[in-house]
Amino acid sequence: LDLLETPALQETCLRHGNYDEALDLEAHVEKLAALHAADVPVVAELAEGSKRSSSVMLKQLLTRLRGAIQLPECLRVVGYLRRMSALDEVGLRRTFLQCR
Repeated sequence: LDLLETPALQETCLRHGNYDEALDLEAHVEKLAALHAADVPVVAELAEGSKRSSSVMLKQLLTRLRGAIQLPECLRVVGYLRRMSALDEVGLRRTFLQCR
């Protein structure tokens, strides 16, 4: 039952700005999906829910990067974006410059 609550827990983490925990949950679900998604349909559904939450997280982080934030917060956001692996290094640099 706890495993089935992972997408909802990830969304709760995002609502409260707990990006580290949301990224940890995403990594856990990705690991499970790599091992069992073909055999267990529920795991494939969890992986899809996690991907949806990841896209929401990406939008939230880019919005924060566009805002008026200080250097330490800016570095944290870039660190989260790196952990997400949503952008390669060149894309991350380009996105950073566009947002700032």
